[in-house]
Amino acid sequence: NSFGFGGNNASVVIRSIKGNGNPVLLKKTAPLEVIGCECITGAGGTTSTLNRFLKGETCYGVFPIADLSENLPPRLIRRLKRLPQMALALADSLQKNTVSFQPPSSVFWGTGWGALSETYDFLTKLFESNEKFTSPTDFIGSVHNAAAGQVAMYLKSKGTNITTTGGDYSFEQALLSAGLLHPVNTDETVLVLGADEHHTKLSGLFDGSVSKTHKKSDGGGALLLKRSDAPKGLCISSCFYERAEHHPDIIQALIHSLGNPEQIDRKFGALLVGIPASLRECGEKQVREFLKQTRFDKPVIDYRKYIGEYASASAAAAVLGIKLLQMNRIPAGLSGERDIDLNGKGVLLIGTGTYVTAIEIFQS
Repeated sequence: NSFGFGGNNASVVIRSIKGNGNPVLLKKTAPLEVIGCECITGAGGTTSTLNRFLKGETCYGVFPIADLSENLPPRLIRRLKRLPQMALALADSLQKNTVSFQPPSSVFWGTGWGALSETYDFLTKLFESNEKFTSPTDFIGSVHNAAAGQVAMYLKSKGTNITTTGGDYSFEQALLSAGLLHPVNTDETVLVLGADEHHTKLSGLFDGSVSKTHKKSDGGGALLLKRSDAPKGLCISSCFYERAEHHPDIIQALIHSLGNPEQIDRKFGALLVGIPASLRECGEKQVREFLKQTRFDKPVIDYRKYIGEYASASAAAAVLGIKLLQMNRIPAGLSGERDIDLNGKGVLLIGTGTYVTAIEIFQS
C-alpha cells in the first residue's frame, strides 16, 4: 500500500459490459472551499509559472530536480526520485504558503503513469542481473500510490489515502473521489493533488500525447480543500465525468449538467480546455460542439499549449484557473487584445477526448 509495505485487503474481478451500455449520470458533488493551491511546471513553482502564463508565454520543460527539492530536508528525499519529490514539493509549498495552514486529514492523489523513474530503474536492474537482483527501494517506490504515502507521512495525514490512475483524467478522478468521500460535518481539510513526471525512455511509450510532441514537460498541482455546509469564498466542484464512446450526445449531457446555455453564460467568464495531443482532432470537435450549442463567447484557453503534454496537466490548470478567478480578470496575454474582467463569474475547466469532464471554479 502507499505506506511502503505489501498486502491487499480486497479484490474485485471485473469483465467487459455486454453491449454498448448506458451512460450513468454523475451525481453532482457538493463544492469544496479552496484554502490554498500550488503548482509546478517547467517554468518552476506557482509564482514563476503564473508570471509566464499570464503573459501568454509557455511553461514547457522539466524543472531541474535540484531546484524542485531545494526546500525539502535532505534526509527526507535521500532515496526518493522525481515523482515523489514533486509531490512532496507541492505539499511543502502548500504548507508554507497557505495562511493558517491546517494539515489535511486525507490525501487524494491522481497520477496517470506513476513513478516512471523507479519503475524503469527497478526493471533495468532486474533484467541486467538475469532477474536475480534489483533495488527494494525502487520496488517500493514504483507503485503508483507510493508518493501519496510520502505526502501523508510528511503532513501527518492519518485519514483516507486514495490514489486514482486514469490517464489524462487522473486528477479529475482524484477531485471527484474527494468530493464524494470527504466526510460532511467536519472542519478537517483534504489534500487533492495530481502530478506526472517526464521520463526519457518511458513517457513516449506510455503516453501518446508525449510521443506527438518534441517538447518534454511535466508537473502538477495541489489543492487544500475544506467541506462546508454553506461554502463561502472560492470553491471548486467536479460536476461532470463521462466516457465519450457510445455517447453521441455527450456534449448535450455536459451542458445539461451545467444548467443550460443561459446559465452557463451567467456563471462563467472563461473556459480552460484540456485537449491531449493524441486526441486533438476529437477534443477540438467536442469543444467546437460545446461552443456552438452554448454560444459561449468568453475567452477559451487551450491550457496544454501553455503548460505542455503530461497526464496530470489538468491539476496545474486547476491552480491556474483559481489564480485567474482570484485576479478577477483574464489578461491580454491570454485573451488576445485586452484584459477582460470576469466580473465575479467563475472559470470552467473542461477535459476532452476519451472522456469529457467538467470542473467548476467559482466564488460562492
